[in-house]
Amino acid sequence: MRVHLAVGGCLAATHHGMAAEPKSPLHRIVALLKDMQSQISTETAEDESTYNKLSCWCDNNEKEKSSSVEEAQSAIEMLTSDIASGEKSVQELKSQISQAREELASNQEALDSATSMREREKKEFHTYETEAIANIEALKAAVLVLGKAQSLVQDSDDGVAFLQSRVDRGTKQDDEDGDARRVVGNIGLPHVDLAQTKVTMTHALFASVKNVVNAHLDLETAGKVNEVMMELTHGEVGAQSGEIYGVMQQLLEDMQKTLKDTSERDSASALSFQGLESEKKDEIKKNTGFIDSRMGALAATEKKLMDDKQDLEDTQRDMESDSTFLENLKTNCKKQDQEYTERSRTRADEAKAVSEAISILTEQEQQTEEGQAFVQVRSRLSARARISAAEILRNAASRTGSVDLSFLASSIRLDSFTKVKEAMNKMIDTLKRQQSDEVKQKTFCEKEFHSNEMETAEKENETDEIASRVATLESDMDVTAKRIEELEAEISDARVEIQKAGQERLNENKEFQKHVSEDNATIKMVAKAISRLQEFYSEHSFLQQPASVSEASSDSRSNSKATIPGQLNKVKPNENSNAVLTLMEKFLDETRASVKEALATEKAAQTDYVSFVHDSNAMIDSKTREVVEKKDLSAKQAEEHSQFASDGEENDDAIKGLAEYLQRLHRTCDATLADFTSNQKARTDEMDSIREAIAVLSGSSR
Repeated sequence: MRVHLAVGGCLAATHHGMAAEPKSPLHRIVALLKDMQSQISTETAEDESTYNKLSCWCDNNEKEKSSSVEEAQSAIEMLTSDIASGEKSVQELKSQISQAREELASNQEALDSATSMREREKKEFHTYETEAIANIEALKAAVLVLGKAQSLVQDSDDGVAFLQSRVDRGTKQDDEDGDARRVVGNIGLPHVDLAQTKVTMTHALFASVKNVVNAHLDLETAGKVNEVMMELTHGEVGAQSGEIYGVMQQLLEDMQKTLKDTSERDSASALSFQGLESEKKDEIKKNTGFIDSRMGALAATEKKLMDDKQDLEDTQRDMESDSTFLENLKTNCKKQDQEYTERSRTRADEAKAVSEAISILTEQEQQTEEGQAFVQVRSRLSARARISAAEILRNAASRTGSVDLSFLASSIRLDSFTKVKEAMNKMIDTLKRQQSDEVKQKTFCEKEFHSNEMETAEKENETDEIASRVATLESDMDVTAKRIEELEAEISDARVEIQKAGQERLNENKEFQKHVSEDNATIKMVAKAISRLQEFYSEHSFLQQPASVSEASSDSRSNSKATIPGQLNKVKPNENSNAVLTLMEKFLDETRASVKEALATEKAAQTDYVSFVHDSNAMIDSKTREVVEKKDLSAKQAEEHSQFASDGEENDDAIKGLAEYLQRLHRTCDATLADFTSNQKARTDEMDSIREAIAVLSGSSR
């Protein structure tokens, strides 16, 4: 269209010039060629400017994308290295946690084993101590009796005092036992008067001391000691009583020393256990703290590893996109260079051809007047055809409002048929091209409007979905955070409860030990009292005693010569003896049942405590794992939330870009779509008129 406007302008200028100074058609053609030459020069300059801009754009984008690809490659190498290092760190942390848990289990097992061993040692020592104290008390009583017997043998107050001092010296290591008289009372013996002239050892005392002697003395010495004590049970004092007294005194001292040494060893063992217990508890606390810290580090490392893997994936995707863009850029820019080179060559050839045509036509102006006359004759002969064709074009220009048709109608009067028909054909070609371009433009606009509408709707739907997903994620993140807080609180509470349960179990065990120790001492004391009473009543056989002396003297075993001077009152047992014995036995049974019940209760309490600790630790482990899982979930939710928020921003930018593009489409396409039908019809009318004019001119030329 621009070429035709220029031609029209030139024709108009020529038409005005003819009024002043008529010129030949050749002059007008030369002028047109010069205008074309100027236009080619202008378009060549425009092409060069456009090419320079494209070259600059290609260079800048190639540098930018090449730099981006290089940076992405460096980032990928770094991320790959970080991921390998992170995976190695995760494995190391898991190994450390596993090893720490094994150490924790080992320390807990060692503590439990040491605790069990210490409880067994305490029980064994308690049993030994109870037995040793009883044996020592029996020995003290026996030594006291032997000392009394020895003092009677010496028949001297000084001897009695000496013996008494020996007894006191032998018993002063145990302040709780008191003096010798209280020692005798403690084992259930009747009161011994040191001033009496006869000393008797009870059978119960003899039985107790005999067991001790047989267990601690050699066979020969034990026999001698037992022989002397047997004599004492009958109130007899043998010649060996002094020697035996020394042996018993030495045995008493040895047993007291053994008890003291054993007690010291038990105290040392208890002290050692306390040290071990404190050490193991410290190690367990360190193990637990280390595991907690490593678990936190593991969660952080796994979070970073996951982020690095996501960054690597994003970077690889971006690098692939940039590489594809760069490859296409190089291809297109190379193609653009080739097209510009070809276009420049074509422009140069066109300019050369126009220049040569001008030279030829300029030479043609210098031809003879005969040639000019021939042209004028041809012009006169075709005047009628020119007028008819011009009329057709003017009518078409009037209908369509086409300035080009109006200029073309004017040029028919001035130019040669060949030039005019060539211009008409070119105009038809231009109109055809404009028709086709307008159809393409209409199709493009309709397609772009539809595509923009669909993309906008899709992006708006995506925006709604993203907003919904972000809200859901925020709600899920709040739920996860609250759950983590609840789990950590439950873990803390469980650990506190384990500590409380341990302290309560320790207090209960102490109370149990005290209760059982007291009950066992009571059982031993009551049993000894019952035994002594039963022994007394059994020896005197009250239940088989004759009702009277006269009845006894008539027995077949009576001695007729043994006459009893007078009648003695019948000896009867204490009227409350049976009730007392029954009550004592009932009390003894109840105490034993209480001990048995306490043992069962203690065992059950210990079992419950172990189960509670085991279940609590299992619960803590389970909740700790859940905390790690929830923290991982929280990190993933946060990452997903961030990604969706970023997608939302990108979507908003895309919607904004679509809106801006829609505005540009309206500016470009609204006029095309609104005037498409009228423009198409107008061009069709123009082409029909031009073809009709060509037909008229062609008929005239024939």
